[in-house]
Amino acid sequence: MIKSLKLILNPQPKQQGNSGFTLVELLVAMVLTALVITPILGLVVNMLDTDRKEEAKATSEQEIQAAEDYIARDLQQAIYIYDNDALTNNFTLSTTSGIQDQIPPTVTANISPSISSSDICNSTSTCIPVLVFWKREYVPNSVSVETSSGGTSTQTDGGFAYALVAYYYITNPTSTTGIWSPEARIGRFELRGPVLETNSNTQGTSCDTGYNYPPINNNNITGATLKQIMDQWANAFTNNSAETPPTCGTASQSFTQTVNILIDYVSTTGPTISCPNNSQSTSSNPNGTPLEGVGINGTGFYACVDATNVFAQVYIRGNALARLQSTNIAYSNNPSTYFPSENVQTQGHGYLYVQ
Repeated sequence: MIKSLKLILNPQPKQQGNSGFTLVELLVAMVLTALVITPILGLVVNMLDTDRKEEAKATSEQEIQAAEDYIARDLQQAIYIYDNDALTNNFTLSTTSGIQDQIPPTVTANISPSISSSDICNSTSTCIPVLVFWKREYVPNSVSVETSSGGTSTQTDGGFAYALVAYYYITNPTSTTGIWSPEARIGRFELRGPVLETNSNTQGTSCDTGYNYPPINNNNITGATLKQIMDQWANAFTNNSAETPPTCGTASQSFTQTVNILIDYVSTTGPTISCPNNSQSTSSNPNGTPLEGVGINGTGFYACVDATNVFAQVYIRGNALARLQSTNIAYSNNPSTYFPSENVQTQGHGYLYVQ
């Protein structure tokens, strides 16, 4: 009876006393944990940073390769490529200024209203022509098919037109819009003329404002070589009575075409490039003639051109670091792996039609 009352009044058994961790033990445990976790965290952060850089590098490599392929396909249709002398100096047989003064940015191009003009091509100091050439361009549905009775049917065929194409090295050192990277980009501008076919329809007879024909059939231009003749080209605003049929524009106008961006994150720094300058035929100089450098050497867009043989070697260098950070993005040997580069050699296969 007494034992039962004790059990009811004191149901919890007596427990042994347990002592907790001392402050010193807790501090030691914290120090040991920090010593183990800190290197692991550093390793994880470093792995994540490397992964981000490698992903940015892979993206740059893919974009550069795509840009080089696009330019190569463009150049395969080339009939004439301007060298640095034609772009920057006075013409050999004329007092008119160089080709660079007949195209943007010297002559104003159209600019999308959603993009700041400082981001595209409105200054000769930030928008520099590097690769300028003429090509034959296929224009689908531009020629009406002639019937057996001498008229034209509703069926159409394609025809060829001449087009002037310019690729630019563009920077935006004062831009605050944030549309483009802090580095450089490559822009493309094109002026297409009409299709030179008897039955050209409205699609075929249309031409871009400011277009003027290659001066090969212009009786007002003389020269001993094709280079001397081609280097005297002027846009329709400068010379709108140079040839027949009529040109596409009048004085005091501006281009309606836009300088479109082909690729961004192009490096503004890099190693200098030496163009082949000997007379021996090599893989990078198959014609055995000196190649003239065009552009700003030591940047991410440069070309070596042989105007006589319609040959060009084009170099593009990207900057993957600019995708991740805004400082310390200049080229150097240490992080050079994050400045991927490609170059392409292309021979133009188009031809000039001379009356």
